[in-house]
Amino acid sequence: MQKELNTIKTALEAAGCTVTAHSTDENVYAVVVNLGNGWAGDCKGGYWGDCAITDDTLELHFNFGDVWGEGEEIACGEGFVHLTYKGGCDANGLAYTGDLDDAVCAKIAEVTNGVVDAHSSEQGMQGHFDETESYLSLDVSV
Repeated sequence: MQKELNTIKTALEAAGCTVTAHSTDENVYAVVVNLGNGWAGDCKGGYWGDCAITDDTLELHFNFGDVWGEGEEIACGEGFVHLTYKGGCDANGLAYTGDLDDAVCAKIAEVTNGVVDAHSSEQGMQGHFDETESYLSLDVSV
């Protein structure tokens, strides 16, 4: 497992991702993918309405490695792109299934040269909690 973890870690770092050892699990790494600037603005929504965000810069955060603690399988945890909805959650629909969701997933593939693959997660419906806990949830694989 360690050899495969190191291979994935090296590929992520070569793609420009920040990879750090998880503080409590030696075979789990925290990954940050910088998605760049220019994100703030209005976005056409999907099933849950249009939204607008104030964040100019976005990042994807996720863990990979032995996330289930079984010592057998390398997996990725849920991906989070933290969002600040303009006017708060009550004034916006969800980013989930909308144009912002599609653009973020495409940008992840672009900036990581295809090393990281991300798609909408049904958990995205939970990322519209309040102004301190709003995010786009993504299923991530490496």
